[in-house]
Amino acid sequence: MKDGDNNVFKQMDVIASEMENLFYHLFSPRHPVNTVCQHHWSPMADVYETADGLIVKIELAGVNRDDLGISLDNNRLIIRGVRREKPPDGVTSYHQMEINYGSFERVLHLRPGVRDEDISAQFEDGFLTISIAKQPPSKHESVDIEVE
Repeated sequence: MKDGDNNVFKQMDVIASEMENLFYHLFSPRHPVNTVCQHHWSPMADVYETADGLIVKIELAGVNRDDLGISLDNNRLIIRGVRREKPPDGVTSYHQMEINYGSFERVLHLRPGVRDEDISAQFEDGFLTISIAKQPPSKHESVDIEVE
């Protein structure tokens, strides 16, 4: 197989992945397609600002705290994890399935001005709340400019 052939297959994989993402987002964030395909799903998030910083609240019902990972890289907040499916005993078939299971990832682009070193996270009642402190406003001295 030639190198060009490998490149074509890589491009086809990217296109297939993007089409699955589009299909997922067109119908509903809770559609079971990703569960069947075993691909990533994206949990719901609220992002809001307070006087002290940014608050990110992610809905993660049924996710174990040990299955979470959070990182901040170049103003990108990355939340990864997995919600494991525990089918009830004796189930022979599902009649409706709306809860996403499997791996998830949520990447949020934050505005500049957050303090990387001042971040905290709490996980309670199925919600992950991440608090990120803002940089204090820089003090600019007033400068008079003379017009010539």
